[in-house]
Amino acid sequence: MGAVLSLLQNTWRVLISTISVLKALSTEFNQALKRASQPPGLPSPKPSQPYWLNDPPYPELVNVSSPKLPQTADVAIIGSGIAGAAVARSLLHERRRRNICTNEKVIVFDARQLCSGATARNGGHIKPSIYESFSRFSKLFPKDRAAALARFQSLHINCLIELCQSQGINAAEARRVETVDFFLDEQSFSKAVADIDELKRWLPEIEIAVWNSNQAHEV
Repeated sequence: MGAVLSLLQNTWRVLISTISVLKALSTEFNQALKRASQPPGLPSPKPSQPYWLNDPPYPELVNVSSPKLPQTADVAIIGSGIAGAAVARSLLHERRRRNICTNEKVIVFDARQLCSGATARNGGHIKPSIYESFSRFSKLFPKDRAAALARFQSLHINCLIELCQSQGINAAEARRVETVDFFLDEQSFSKAVADIDELKRWLPEIEIAVWNSNQAHEV
């Protein structure tokens, strides 16, 4: 009888947990759907000036544009930020790799200057918090799938650094550094430690050192 009750209790906990996750996903989806259904509107008439445009490394590219709007295009890319620039670059490099000569037109549209929107304001460090990502993914997917997603996320660091090095993009200042996550309360720290312990079981190649307050003072 005790085993039956235990099984029912565990099943009930799983059901409650599943319902909570589904509710959270539904809320996020509805919020995203609401934002997507709203008209984008026009760009701000008085935008802030992004830092990199104060002294751009390639000033000749800032205001580059066609003399007139092309009437046709094979690929139209909206926005010249990191996503648009990456797509345009990938298309051009794929043509070169396959040695394809084509008259296909790839056009990038932007409301203002090149890379003057959100990407121009996101400068900083490339630092995925893998233990947080793995914990979040684990609530939605099996552990092996969560580990694959977290590993894919961490590979972006190598990809971006190697890209800058191979292309000589020194202006990005992409380099490897050590970072620290600092916790101000015991509860947050304990959760992070538990997440890191679980992460190491599935992604042992990820190196994360954990120090308590005394050890941090010594270091």
